[in-house]
Amino acid sequence: MQALRVIGNLSSHGDVLFDAIDVHEDALFEIYKGKTAKLKATKLKLKAMEQAVAA
Repeated sequence: MQALRVIGNLSSHGDVLFDAIDVHEDALFEIYKGKTAKLKATKLKLKAMEQAVAA
């Protein structure tokens, strides 16, 4: 929430807003990148199980 408040406060400063959004995007990426890798592994596991059942 703090990041969104900062972005709102900076919105009247033009280019600074875009810099703030870039930082926010990077923070979100850092938070969720591990989760994405885990979900990809889970999908592969489920596909392998599905193929084993179908065989």
